[in-house]
Amino acid sequence: MAIIVQKYGGSSIADIERIMNVARRVVERKRCGDDIVVVVSAMADTTDELIDLALSLDENPPEREFDMLLTAGERVSMALMSIAIQKLGCCAVSFTGSQSGIITDDDHTRARIIDVRPTRIIETLSAGAVAIVAGFQGVSGKKDVTTLGRGGSDTTAVALGVALGAEICEIYTDVEGIFSADPNRVQSAQLIERITFAEALDMSYFGAGVVHSRAVELARVSSLPIMVASSLVRQEGTIIMNENKGMERPRFVGLSRRNDICLCSGNFAEYEKVGGLFEEAERSRIRLGFPRVAKSGDVWSVDFWADERDINRLRALENRFGLEIDCDVCLLAMVGEEIAQRPGVVAEVLAFIEGLGVRPLVVEASQVSVFVVVKRSCGEGLERAIHERFIRGGAF
Repeated sequence: MAIIVQKYGGSSIADIERIMNVARRVVERKRCGDDIVVVVSAMADTTDELIDLALSLDENPPEREFDMLLTAGERVSMALMSIAIQKLGCCAVSFTGSQSGIITDDDHTRARIIDVRPTRIIETLSAGAVAIVAGFQGVSGKKDVTTLGRGGSDTTAVALGVALGAEICEIYTDVEGIFSADPNRVQSAQLIERITFAEALDMSYFGAGVVHSRAVELARVSSLPIMVASSLVRQEGTIIMNENKGMERPRFVGLSRRNDICLCSGNFAEYEKVGGLFEEAERSRIRLGFPRVAKSGDVWSVDFWADERDINRLRALENRFGLEIDCDVCLLAMVGEEIAQRPGVVAEVLAFIEGLGVRPLVVEASQVSVFVVVKRSCGEGLERAIHERFIRGGAF
């Protein structure tokens, strides 16, 4: 008998009809003999409505109270799901993040899980019932309710899967799996059947919104396979695993685009100011993307990209350290574990982009990806062109 953790996003439980659809799937799986833990997000649009309520009172609401408010959406979902499953004749018990034993740090609105103590979940499974868990939330050492930030329910599901020794974590959404590009923007995007943790991590980090990067990283450390599939249709999705066995792939497997970043740069005569900049960014809780430091003559140059949602915090750094901030940019990343580090790949990518009349602002390669930052107005057309050349049909 295996332990299976399933996570259902807000679109999968958007209304009572979809909740009952999920409940039937869960009961069917339970009756096959597996132990099932179900993690649920808030119903579609619920979190946005709660945020709007808070912002109507205060443009900068206290983060502790903001967390307390936002967790209400997942609590509604968990209770309704438990009711639906019991209506179908199967035992189910619902739990908040705190009741599930998800312990976090004290960083409200973007807390990180530091421990999982799923005693009550184990007791529920041992009694033959389905455990329903509110995603996105935990409890701090101070006993305050915390939220895990964007994609937090994915992280909840994987963390529970690791703690329980689950066979697999299944993440259900309203799309069929992970595609080679966003199918809403690139018509030729194709479903990826198997992808490595490293590739999925970079795709999610660079903008693919199907599964959150924190969840993928946690699964990779523990070698917990993730399946991403649709809750609305019955078909195989994408498996994220340690390695993609088989022949070497002669091309990138996926492309991500982010429009929600700012490109930041600065020059410093004093090295101490470089350290001061990064220390202040840490205190301000700004997550930096690929920070680079280089020395030219007597000047130290720094550049990085950051989430546009942190613009107010970035403006504070701009005023204090003289940063230059450009928010009229987008980032495109080509991902492929067996291709990104091959000689000549970056040169060919650059030649192709410049052949289209686009001059990149930043070009860099990681272990499994090549990414470029360009002006935002170039992003849409460049995304389609890169997919056709390097993802769908290109080989090296």
